[in-house]
Amino acid sequence: MLTSKELEQIQLLQIICENHDNINLKLNWDMLKNRNDELKTDFFYYHNQMLAGFAAIYGFGSEAEICGMVHPDFRRKGIFSGLLEEARPILKTYENILINAPSNSAAAKSFLNAKEHKYSFSEHQMKWIPKDLAVENDHVNLRHANQSDLERMSLIDHLCFGISLENAIVTNRKALSDDDQTNYVITFEQEDVGKMRIQNDGTGIWIYAFAIHPSYQGKGIGRAALTSCLKSLTKKDGESIHLDVVATNYNALKLYHSCGFKEYGSQDYYSYSI
Repeated sequence: MLTSKELEQIQLLQIICENHDNINLKLNWDMLKNRNDELKTDFFYYHNQMLAGFAAIYGFGSEAEICGMVHPDFRRKGIFSGLLEEARPILKTYENILINAPSNSAAAKSFLNAKEHKYSFSEHQMKWIPKDLAVENDHVNLRHANQSDLERMSLIDHLCFGISLENAIVTNRKALSDDDQTNYVITFEQEDVGKMRIQNDGTGIWIYAFAIHPSYQGKGIGRAALTSCLKSLTKKDGESIHLDVVATNYNALKLYHSCGFKEYGSQDYYSYSI
């Protein structure tokens, strides 16, 4: 588990990099705050006791994502390459690895292009601009998920997001056992047809892994579920609400726009080879 001092140092470096480059880094604070003591997944470079470089690995079954940053005054010195080399032993345990960076980060693009990492896809980060939302469908409801929902939730992730069933099971099992997250099953006429996960990571409320089984898409179920979720979150917390969406998922983008979400940043993902 990362210490409170380490978390503070990471946050300070993030603020410095974001302000300098006018970017939004995706550091997955929900995972940073709940690290597994048995695995070394975070790598630090210090200069005179100041954190000048950081790289984090986020595992999802047999797949992993890498995100990191280097202080503007210490770039082009091989620091991030050194951190990735230090991370090589754990990276070798994963079958597929992605490295992500803000789409508008010139520093990240320079590094990624120099290393000839292949572009894979992009995600938009979206924020909800509060608006009045009508109840769409009385037959759609959200219920709290439990471990007995693991297989159904994982199947929906597999069908909707294209991830392996094995990785989906690993990810959902972990999510269901995390007290800092709230998992929901979306029901339609008493059938379990979708899922979503809610978490407050300190920067706001995030909606994750929102999906409707392909057999039930196009029936307004997703809109009704999202509307119900937004109404509930607004009443309880009153904080900003965010989500990520793959840039080419046009149906999802259309839904989110119609419900009041607006893009405020994008992340590019590149294939990373050991």
